[in-house]
Amino acid sequence: MKKEEILARSKKENIHGDERYKAIEKTANQTAFLAIESVYAVLIVILVIQKLITGKAFADYQVFLLAFLIGYIGRFATKYSYTKEKEWLFGLVCGIIGSIACLINIVGKGMGWF
Repeated sequence: MKKEEILARSKKENIHGDERYKAIEKTANQTAFLAIESVYAVLIVILVIQKLITGKAFADYQVFLLAFLIGYIGRFATKYSYTKEKEWLFGLVCGIIGSIACLINIVGKGMGWF
């Protein structure tokens, strides 16, 4: 087999990207997700403590809670779609219910309903 044939075959096999690059991209995405969710979790804790101590917080923790839940809804939905395991479905349903409740509470308070 000639060098050109080997290169052409390799290029054809890797048309959707190099496996090493895909692994790096996957790891980067997972790390970014965990970093963002960690920041949300820390902000939620800080805001709840600040509200308990002073009666006011510099921001509404519910907004960060909603973003946190939406992130995990995506994670649970992906894991459930690949594995069909019931614990991921349970987490998905709980996340959706929690997100809807959080969103209703945010909008309700903003509109003066609660």
